[in-house]
Amino acid sequence: MSKISAVIITIWGMLLTPLTAAEGNYGTAEEFGSQTLRLTPVFGTQQPRLWGRGKEKIRATLQGIRGNWGQNAVLQLRTPRQRNVRMPAVYLSDEDIEFVEKWLMDNKLEPLQTSNMGTLYVRLISVTPTAVPGELTLVFLNADGKVSSWIIDEQPAPTGNKNIQRLSLTPAGMERVKKWQQAKDTTDRDLPFPIAASPNEALVYSELRGVNTVVLFLGQRGGAKDTAFRFYLKQHPDAAAVWSNSYVFLLVYADENGLYSPQTCRELNEFANHHNVQPTGYTSWQLSVIPSELAYGISLFNNDVLSGITLIGNPDVGKTHILLQRIFVFNIRTEDFLNTEPTQVPFLQQ
Repeated sequence: MSKISAVIITIWGMLLTPLTAAEGNYGTAEEFGSQTLRLTPVFGTQQPRLWGRGKEKIRATLQGIRGNWGQNAVLQLRTPRQRNVRMPAVYLSDEDIEFVEKWLMDNKLEPLQTSNMGTLYVRLISVTPTAVPGELTLVFLNADGKVSSWIIDEQPAPTGNKNIQRLSLTPAGMERVKKWQQAKDTTDRDLPFPIAASPNEALVYSELRGVNTVVLFLGQRGGAKDTAFRFYLKQHPDAAAVWSNSYVFLLVYADENGLYSPQTCRELNEFANHHNVQPTGYTSWQLSVIPSELAYGISLFNNDVLSGITLIGNPDVGKTHILLQRIFVFNIRTEDFLNTEPTQVPFLQQ
């Protein structure tokens, strides 16, 4: 079992226990008119069926697909007893293959041809230009239920391109993206604002969706920063849809003295520790950011600054510019924040 898997299993157990009073220091989805987070896999509602060939078959539901369908894909299955099983596509029967292809179609996962990563089955979320002419940011949902964000070039890459630092689309792949853009409707503007009720919830949701966690220190409820943040959401009704593609939010509030409680600070320190794991699998002995110290400094000195921490989520999300950085601190003056478009808010250094 991987370290990440062990952490998630532990956190799931913690979520089954009653929330403590200290977790009242966090904003809730209800108070922001949003919905409680759905802490289940995106594709986890199918009826059980038998999988495999010959006599040795497994009764399970299909939870998602890792890898390239038709080449080296691995199915993520779950038995009625909640045991997770991985089955390489080479072991599937003809009936299994037919079922998977219908499942991909039913879940609106379409083939996207790339020159360096084969054909990916994805559901497009957004295509936006970057600050560099000729570059686009492509965000999509993978067949395993996690979100990926890649930089692509508007011009298709040459055949045989092996650059793995960015996603390179073939002419057919770029044509499909353009068609997606033309047909894209505005239904995603109604996406709920993803707010975690505790660090535990944020950790599970981040792992399930492959998104990053934004920890916002909002001071006292009804204070200047809290009021400014709520005003921003009203002025930018599309912010929730834009941010939900990349983040889950943990909104932290101070007590009546303007300080963040010791219990809250301890929870945030533990939360940050989970995200200080490098892609090598090793954990640094010294955190690059200690949330409790940041919270203390904010309480005393940054009354006119919206401050927070972005904790980088699942390491296989396609954000190559992150490198080894797992935690990012941001500070933005409230006035500047109010005049910034949702796509440009520096929750994560680009």
